[in-house]
Amino acid sequence: MTVHVFSDSSPPATPLAPQFFPCDAHAVIYRPARSAMTCGKARTREWKLRFERRTPPFIEPLMGWTGGDDTLVQVELSFPSMESAVAYARRQGLTYTVHGPAQRDPELRVIAPATAAERASAAARRQRLEWVEHTLGPNVIRNGFAPGADPAARYADPQDVLHDEKLTPEEKRDLLRRWALDAYLLDLAFSRATPESGASRLQEVIDALIDLDQPPRADVRNLEDNADRKAA
Repeated sequence: MTVHVFSDSSPPATPLAPQFFPCDAHAVIYRPARSAMTCGKARTREWKLRFERRTPPFIEPLMGWTGGDDTLVQVELSFPSMESAVAYARRQGLTYTVHGPAQRDPELRVIAPATAAERASAAARRQRLEWVEHTLGPNVIRNGFAPGADPAARYADPQDVLHDEKLTPEEKRDLLRRWALDAYLLDLAFSRATPESGASRLQEVIDALIDLDQPPRADVRNLEDNADRKAA
């Protein structure tokens, strides 16, 4: 079994909301694996956030039961997507670790050749990643941005940044570039191993950055559409 992990152990940023958790709390974000007793996937679509135990358990001397004084381990929160769980952890100023769904060891089998649609999707994904790498530059890709606002926690959609009249163009560009880096890292960490984890927001952020700097153009508006037309 293989588990893909993406961790943010850097010092917590200033919380964007009232913090209800101890400063030493560490969150674990994961999607539950399907039970071996069923083929259904109804309870595997949500992402969970729980907390690591901060103190060891102990044996209750009277009855011999296993007890503990860390009530935080009883807290379990549910989220519709990994991005929303990560955004919540950041708003609360928590350090966190993201665990991708466990995957079975590969079995020997005959692999069908990739279809035109699959090749087009892979090409579009490479174009998105290369666009971000070229736009942000190698220094930002390696080191990230200085601490600042988390756009995914403040806005539901990248287009909402463009429509926020309270922001200057420079502030909009800064927020969208931060969002692009977050989406880029999540795409790298999860897309190859867990394509079923949900569509990446990277294309939406790229569209918003293009709209901010220049009018929409048919040849760059949507990289996926271009790849689909070439495949057809």
